[in-house]
Amino acid sequence: MRDRALGSTVRLKFTTTDANGAPVAPSAAFTASDFRIYKDGSATEKSTTNGITVTSPFDSVTGRHLIEIDTSNSTGDSGFWASGSAYFVELNTAKTVNSQSVGGLEIGSFSIELQTADVRKNAGTAITASSGRQEVNVTHFGGTAGTFSGGRPEANTTHWAGTAVGSVTVNSNMTKISGDTQAATQLALSAATIVSGTVDNTAFTPTTTEFEADDITEATAQHYNGRTVIFTSGALLKQATSISNYSLQSGRGHFTVVALTEAPGNNDTFIIV
Repeated sequence: MRDRALGSTVRLKFTTTDANGAPVAPSAAFTASDFRIYKDGSATEKSTTNGITVTSPFDSVTGRHLIEIDTSNSTGDSGFWASGSAYFVELNTAKTVNSQSVGGLEIGSFSIELQTADVRKNAGTAITASSGRQEVNVTHFGGTAGTFSGGRPEANTTHWAGTAVGSVTVNSNMTKISGDTQAATQLALSAATIVSGTVDNTAFTPTTTEFEADDITEATAQHYNGRTVIFTSGALLKQATSISNYSLQSGRGHFTVVALTEAPGNNDTFIIV
């Protein structure tokens, strides 16, 4: 039994012979009405000949015949062609072969997407392909249509870990967060790991490797060792460096860092991450 795709055309060739196996012509050429098609185990046959074409004889060869069955044509037989079903084709005719009745003789069978997967479909739906490769549906995420800007998907800023959040406001140095409780809590946890500071030259003149901040007063020596300083203003804006040593001197945080391209200026701001 051959397995075919739904919507394809099935072609069955057969030969009529005499008792000795020699090809002979039927009493008259076969036509579409000389055949009946059964679906699965049902005794109800296809009710019309729509989509059925018969060539008898085929290629003018005595005894050779061709029946073509278009499974995309369901006119008058809605639902007859279906994925996962098997079909059986037999002669239903008063015509004879070598004076013998051939009514009820099965000439072939086939199935539709019963034995093999149709790689042209995904979950029963036809796929789209480009250069022979299946295209991915990038318009949906988790089955939900996404929104796009400039051809790029936009981030869902209304949810946090799948939960809807309200409006969240964060001030410039991330010391005050207001809005939805869950989102604010998550942002607060992140903000708590970032320390902001301002360069002060009152007691120490900054160099490319050392500077002080009057708004950082952590008393534990080496507390910020190994962390990164990123400048957020001044000539060093966006430049980052590593802290190799920290101490509190005269109430000011004193930092030793991997050399910067120049000394920070008084009142330059920075963050420690």
